[in-house]
Amino acid sequence: MLFWLVTGWLIANGFSIDVQEITIEDGVETVVILRNNDIILKLIIAISLSSISFYLNLANISNLYKTKKGLQILLFSFVLIVVPISLFYVIESYLMSATIRLPISIILGIFFFYFTISVAYGITKVWQKAERQKQQLALEKNRAELTMLRAQLHPHFLFNVLNNLLAMVDQKANPVLASSLDRLSGLLRYVVYDTDVENVTIRKEIEFIRNFSALQIQRFENEEIDFELEIIGEHDLQKIEPGIFIPFVENVFKYGVEPEKKSKVKISFDLTEPNKIKFESTNPIYPALQKNKGNRSGISSTKARLQLVYPNCHKLTIIENETFQVHLEFKTNESDHS
Repeated sequence: MLFWLVTGWLIANGFSIDVQEITIEDGVETVVILRNNDIILKLIIAISLSSISFYLNLANISNLYKTKKGLQILLFSFVLIVVPISLFYVIESYLMSATIRLPISIILGIFFFYFTISVAYGITKVWQKAERQKQQLALEKNRAELTMLRAQLHPHFLFNVLNNLLAMVDQKANPVLASSLDRLSGLLRYVVYDTDVENVTIRKEIEFIRNFSALQIQRFENEEIDFELEIIGEHDLQKIEPGIFIPFVENVFKYGVEPEKKSKVKISFDLTEPNKIKFESTNPIYPALQKNKGNRSGISSTKARLQLVYPNCHKLTIIENETFQVHLEFKTNESDHS
């Protein structure tokens, strides 16, 4: 409000002078300023139209934080400066006195003055939001790394011990045990070594899910689980945040499979597009298991990670009716090179 009052007063006071008389009487100089009410009214209308354009353009510029469609935002900003100027000249020409017309330089100067400030202010706000998000993401990553380090408890040692045990198993006499240990070794290898980078390929993530699911299925009888892992498309070298799907897969086997019951479970990945991944999981809902489901902290933390790593470019939908369904899609902005 103070900004508009100060700048409006300065503009109206500076450009509404109609006549300025200077008289000298008895050696005393007197300045008399006469202002034109029509000019003042036109200046107020120009400032009012500029204020509308100011806030509309500010909202438009703020969209740069949410979308990357910069060209559309630029075109809309152009419209937001052209339309108010045109509207002012329509009002001046048809609804107001034409005796005195404001110079075009003054009108354009007023509109572009406020428009430039709105652009600068909007870009500054977008930059501040982006910086805050970067700081938040860095903080969350540091916390996640610290939590992972605390939770590992010398995973390299466990990994080596597991490989030693695998070497001791007679694979012909105990093929199931040998296969299970081999899969578990693969899981540990992924957690300890492969995820020790900022991003991993979706191919490695799917392989981890395949091994994890196989170990989970071995806990049940053959007829108790109808499991399907579907992979559609060939763009499996896209880089993603490690472990982003694991909490959903864990929930499938934790809350969607019950002994002595037939459970149909499906996990699918759609990799038909080079820069987008679609994930779906479906499992039954068993009331007895739902009572012990807790607060699903894994899903809650995954939602937070998605918001930080894929802001405004992911969509997560969870549906609970007769089945528990998860639909997740996000843009990776990377295409495979296969």
